[in-house]
Amino acid sequence: MTIRNLNAPRPDTWVLCRGDRTEEVQVGGSLVVNNFGLMRQLAVLGLGVAMLHEPMVGPDVRAGRLKRILPDWILREAPVYALMPSRLVPAKTRLFIDMLTARVGPQMGAAFATSRPE
Repeated sequence: MTIRNLNAPRPDTWVLCRGDRTEEVQVGGSLVVNNFGLMRQLAVLGLGVAMLHEPMVGPDVRAGRLKRILPDWILREAPVYALMPSRLVPAKTRLFIDMLTARVGPQMGAAFATSRPE
């Protein structure tokens, strides 16, 4: 059974990449959720297969709670945006965005780099 993300543009399709090759895989199943944490927890409980990013599940994989089933394939990279109602951004918001970019940006880049098959 698959655990699908309700917030995905196409919850019934997983887009997988390997080098220059991209495959769209049609998936089904009755578990459709809108929260990545819940998807992870359901997968850890053995209730289905989920498509999750490496930084989120790395500790579970290393501890043996989850297993990567398609090691030669990675998720298509997705941009992350910070949307504000205007160009006037409060200093604390700017600091938060800068901190998030500094801490999460390299982690995501490293995850994609180490997940990519040679």
